[in-house]
Amino acid sequence: MSLLRQSVFTGAFVLLAAPAFAQVSADELWKNWQAVSKDMGYELAAGDLTRSGDRLVAKDVTFNMVTEEMKVINRVPEMVLRETGGAVEVTASPEWLSESTVTVDGETQSIATTLSQTGYLMTVTGTAAEPVYKFKADSMSFAQKIPLPAENAKVQGSVNTSGTLTALDGGFTLTGSGDAQQMTYSFNAADMKIVLKAGGESADQRSSFTLDMKELTSDFQGNLPPKAAAESDLTSLLKTGLTGISNHKSGPVEFSVDVASPDMPFKGEGRFSSTASSFGLSGSEIQLDLDLKGIQAGPAGDKPSASDLILRGLAMLNPSATDDSEVFKSGTLTVTINESQALLDNLSATGLIPADQMMGVQMMLAMFTKAGDTPGSITSTVEVTETGDFLVNGQSMQ
Repeated sequence: MSLLRQSVFTGAFVLLAAPAFAQVSADELWKNWQAVSKDMGYELAAGDLTRSGDRLVAKDVTFNMVTEEMKVINRVPEMVLRETGGAVEVTASPEWLSESTVTVDGETQSIATTLSQTGYLMTVTGTAAEPVYKFKADSMSFAQKIPLPAENAKVQGSVNTSGTLTALDGGFTLTGSGDAQQMTYSFNAADMKIVLKAGGESADQRSSFTLDMKELTSDFQGNLPPKAAAESDLTSLLKTGLTGISNHKSGPVEFSVDVASPDMPFKGEGRFSSTASSFGLSGSEIQLDLDLKGIQAGPAGDKPSASDLILRGLAMLNPSATDDSEVFKSGTLTVTINESQALLDNLSATGLIPADQMMGVQMMLAMFTKAGDTPGSITSTVEVTETGDFLVNGQSMQ
């Protein structure tokens, strides 16, 4: 499991406390969390576990995974499980820590994350067979630091990311057992802000990115394979039974990018009036529908070519890969872009596609896409077969 996936799963466990078979009693809920954690390769423990009336108080909570190549250490000072009217209400300390390290070919990479919240409350109802989780919070924040390799530099660089969600709520259910677990999930937030800053020893190795999204909504319905959290990559999850559809929407979005790099300098800002995406998973197939509206550009400095951006974007599709042997080996990716010409015009207006490259981009799209089901949309299906053949819309590219 990649460090990024570990970090995301850690936050999901603490915030959702996602056991597979919760009983609506504090003691059984805790025991089930421990059983499910063990099944996922983690150990959930408390330095002190005390029953006090209708409350089960867990102090010095740890949620850890230790293997030969990876160590994930999570610490929560206190969790309180309170029984109330047939339900269990779960609260946690306002701040908890997560540390992850992974060693590959003798080199160790680490991530340190601090999670914090205000007004967080999770309520568990339902039955053992069909638990129902609801959660809400005034705010959720995180701060994460990833050291960069020193490479003989006097000062080690790092990637520092922070983010805050405000006025959030949602729900989660997991029904069935064994190979037939069905999951539903919903999430809403009034606002999400993310700031990323990366820097090395010199000024030309620094970059920053900011994102502000309003009125977020997200949902998922599908099937979850057994021991899903222990799977190492998306390909394995798909082949072991992960299916479903996830929808995401937002209101206004504002972003800014500032990259000081001799290889790819870039500076700009922009905004969307709204965004929408649908992400479908079935067998070894991935389908993505994307709809971005009302893009506007701000001032921009030196810009890379469109082909540079595309190639760098493709390189990020598998951020956990450490060499060419770990890239996506087989499966299908289908991408649909709605109102494609309007999107190209807007990207040209931002300067991301220079005017002298627009014809080349349009010709490339004509070669690798076809008309979609709705007017103005284009779609492309990329397939990597088990034998290593690379197909675009059914045509071999080798």
